[in-house]
Amino acid sequence: MIIELAIFPGRSKEQKKMAIQLITAKLGEKLSIAPSDIFIVMSEPPLENWGMGGCQKGKDGFEKNDEEL
Repeated sequence: MIIELAIFPGRSKEQKKMAIQLITAKLGEKLSIAPSDIFIVMSEPPLENWGMGGCQKGKDGFEKNDEEL
């Protein structure tokens, strides 16, 4: 099983490690998937590469789109 997570930048190495361990443990517990069959990839695209509701995410939150300016 391959799990891809796109997350906002800023999580610590320890937080990511804990997330990987928790996801792996829960999949084993609930679905009987062996840890060796679980692959987790975390991507942290820069905030400028995120968009929601037609607005681009920036360091100060979501910027207004051109129609709202």
